[in-house]
Amino acid sequence: MKKKLACAPAARTAEYERADAQVRGDEGARGQRADFGMKRAAADVRVDARVRGLGGDRGMKKTKLACLLLLAALVLCGCGKQAAVEAPELLPAAGVASDICAVRRGETSVPRAVDAWVSAYTEELSFPVNGVVGEVPVRAGDRVKAGDRLIVLDLDSVREQYEALKDEIDATRRVNDWDFRMAETDIAILKSELSRLQRSGADARTVELKELDVREAEMNLAHERETRALSLSRSEKTLSQLAETLENDAIVAPFDGIVAREITVSEGSWITAYDPLVCMADDTRLRITCDYVSAATLRVANGGVYARIGGERYEVEAIPIENADYVSRVLAGKKVYSEFEITGPADWRDGVQAGDYAALIFVNSYQADTLLIPANAVLADAAGKYVYVVGKNGERVRRDVKLRVPVGAIDAQVLEGLEEGERIYVTDK
Repeated sequence: MKKKLACAPAARTAEYERADAQVRGDEGARGQRADFGMKRAAADVRVDARVRGLGGDRGMKKTKLACLLLLAALVLCGCGKQAAVEAPELLPAAGVASDICAVRRGETSVPRAVDAWVSAYTEELSFPVNGVVGEVPVRAGDRVKAGDRLIVLDLDSVREQYEALKDEIDATRRVNDWDFRMAETDIAILKSELSRLQRSGADARTVELKELDVREAEMNLAHERETRALSLSRSEKTLSQLAETLENDAIVAPFDGIVAREITVSEGSWITAYDPLVCMADDTRLRITCDYVSAATLRVANGGVYARIGGERYEVEAIPIENADYVSRVLAGKKVYSEFEITGPADWRDGVQAGDYAALIFVNSYQADTLLIPANAVLADAAGKYVYVVGKNGERVRRDVKLRVPVGAIDAQVLEGLEEGERIYVTDK
């Protein structure tokens, strides 16, 4: 064993000499030193292969460890002395040659859609007087004609009151006429007595007392006339109210149509004047209804408003809401809706019916004639907004621009920096 081990250094030295011969020359260069080290390591491996078994497992582990340490040192040495490489300037993605468009002139807007529905003209009906319901001959969904009775009041007691009060007023007038004639007769007698006293030369005291009697009688008659006239006026007013009640003994349909909602009163129910009881709908007068739209919203829609129903476009016009009506509805806790009249096309009734879904389109920020580019062609950095213009040789040329991009718009309005027909790159963002 000792003899065999003595041969290992000599073999290793021979390998080293062959490696030295291959890298002889300028050993100061970094590349040659690295090559020399690699070749020397390879020589160690070959020597280790030759003496494998001579040193046992212990020698093998030492050889591998030496190779790993040597390789690590060479890698660290090479990385530390490499020259720094500058990263290329990254340009924002601007698509490829096919992602090019021209600056164009056209119209732009920002449409806003609002859910709506087609509804029939409706009218709520009520009694102008208090009363008790006697009959309800219709129900929700019934089709009725103009003049049909929808709710009838039980007015038997009212009719009895009317007849009794009318008789009472007639009797009062007869009594008043009799009483007034009697009072006038008494006054005439007093005046005759006064005249006789004056002609007979009665003393002044007697004549004065008679004159006082005449004036008192005249004053009493005037007061009685006034008092009874006031009482009669109150009775006549009550009679007029009863007559009005009798004349409005029923709610009648104002037009041909449908009872739109369920009637919540029944026979024997007490109703209050002007409380809505029946809702009539005229399905020949259709309109578009949506949640309340303010006047400010309509002003912002400078491009107008139109409707989409079943994929077709319909022209519409807002039906204004009186401010007093709006306030009264809000104070009463009622929901306020906006309505739009359908104005076109001429044959719109053929494709629209009550209950259809509609989308109201409010055309905001409308510009009729302006320079436009796609909004996704616009880039931005700290200096502001810019685009890439196609140069003479197809290169990308940065161009700073001033734009107006309304929220939600797919096109940007060019204010400054581009001319109609210029070609720009469009990104895919």
